[in-house]
Order: sequence, then structure tokens, then C-alpha cells
Amino acid sequence: MRTPEQMEDFRQKIDLYLDNALSNEEVTAFESTANSHPEYSSLLERASEFRNLVKTKVKRSTCSQNLINTIKNNIKM
Repeated sequence: MRTPEQMEDFRQKIDLYLDNALSNEEVTAFESTANSHPEYSSLLERASEFRNLVKTKVKRSTCSQNLINTIKNNIKM
């Protein structure tokens, strides 16, 4: 079993990994770690599934095109 600090560090790396915010070397090291530790692999899988669920099932609110145009017109460049 990993220490709470190790688990928290890996959870933070999961977020970076899923956000594509890691370098190629970091991705390789992360994937190697995830593949060699079942508890890390499970955390990654659950985080990925949760993100996919949110992306596909949560409806995002929208605003009218008129509001968008008003905001754009009020932005000073």
C-alpha cells in the first residue's frame, strides 16, 4: 500500500495527464508507474471514466448569440 502522500501526488499527476499537461518524458514515466501498480491503474481508470461521464452526460448552459455579440462589442482593444 502506498503512503497518503504518494497517493495524493499520483492523483495530481492524473489530473495533469488527463489534461495533456505533461511532457513526453513525464507521460512515459507516469504510464510506466500506472501500469506497474494496480492501485494507481485503478485510480487512473476511475478518474478517466468520471471525466468521460461528465463530458457526455452533463448539459452545459448556453447563452444567446445576442449576449455574445454585446460582450464582444463592449471589449475595448
